[in-house]
Amino acid sequence: MSVPPIQFVPGVHTVEEIESQLANLHVSKKTYASKPHSSYKELTKFCWEVYHEIKITEEEIIQKREAMRELSEYLRRISTDAVLASFGSLESGFALKNSDMDLCVLTESVEESEPLAPLFYEELIKEGFEGKFLQKARIPIIKLTGDEKERFGSGFQCDIGFNNRLAIHNTKLLSSYSRLDSRFRPLMLLVKYWAKQKRINSPYFGTLSSYGYALMLLYYLLHVVKPPVFPNLQQPHLKREKIVEGFDVGFDEHIERYPPSSNISSLGSLLHGFFRYYAYKFEPRERVITFSRQDGVLTKQEKGWTSATEHTGSADQIIKDRYILAIEDPFETTHNVGRTVSSSGLYRIRGEFMSAARLMNSRVSGSHKELFEQAPLPPRRSKKVVDDTDAPGKEDENNEN
Repeated sequence: MSVPPIQFVPGVHTVEEIESQLANLHVSKKTYASKPHSSYKELTKFCWEVYHEIKITEEEIIQKREAMRELSEYLRRISTDAVLASFGSLESGFALKNSDMDLCVLTESVEESEPLAPLFYEELIKEGFEGKFLQKARIPIIKLTGDEKERFGSGFQCDIGFNNRLAIHNTKLLSSYSRLDSRFRPLMLLVKYWAKQKRINSPYFGTLSSYGYALMLLYYLLHVVKPPVFPNLQQPHLKREKIVEGFDVGFDEHIERYPPSSNISSLGSLLHGFFRYYAYKFEPRERVITFSRQDGVLTKQEKGWTSATEHTGSADQIIKDRYILAIEDPFETTHNVGRTVSSSGLYRIRGEFMSAARLMNSRVSGSHKELFEQAPLPPRRSKKVVDDTDAPGKEDENNEN
């Protein structure tokens, strides 16, 4: 017997509103209670099995490193000063099998990159790559979607941005947390894979980037679960100020000074707690997921993120900032990582969190195996949300990648 699916109604956001839809499923609030620690053994075993199945292989990592070296050679043909850097899931350790690559061209100034971007794109097309140049994205992007010569295997995909230095520092921060506790990487991959299977990982269609889910998970492990899994590496008294593009990207990189976490919860317990928190406790209408407050508490009212705004992007395009789901970037604190999430996107995301929490709490043997079953394609929509360029890990899966 499997857990029946939730029927979604457009425009539903709050726990109370969505819970009303569960009445006909005879789901008692007792179902939401936490499992005793001993009952997570089977779930944890299953989580580790899935993790080992979905993580990127060493062979693929080597292949992607070779691809980066070759792309760097193409870049040097048109600029000897520009540098190609890697960021995102491949660098942080959060890459799934067959993930996209996230690369960034670094130049001395933004002005230098403006003429370089279309030239590099033309060079890559000439070399047999397939793709498109998104000049009007938040940060200009070359999206490579294929390789006619199959130099790096079938299904090669790569996103190349320009001077997105903040994304590189975001990647370093997430990588540091991953080295602090060995549970972070498998948890992140499981969450990314779950979001991909449930089709709620596309900023382009009003849901959330992989990077956004990474921050949601980090926030839970920092500020929600007790005792916390992580110390806050951005504590002012521990970090050295480092200004990049007007933002302080400093954090404590001396992770060797931290003892092992006193939180010894299993993988299954932490994953279940993550789903429960965002399904039933987090208040998206009022709260901001933040890393700038030591207690992790910040309201939309305090932040000034109460209504949608518009601003002009680097290519003179109009970009709409929504605050339906508010996730403050750890460094670029004026940027809402969840800005692409629409009203319909939020109720889909919230509903999937609820389904996951119920599946993991079910007493029906083997029901947790439904957690990663692929959701059917949503109804086609004619209108897309502008830009899927939220930093690292946008791998859309983002594809995250």
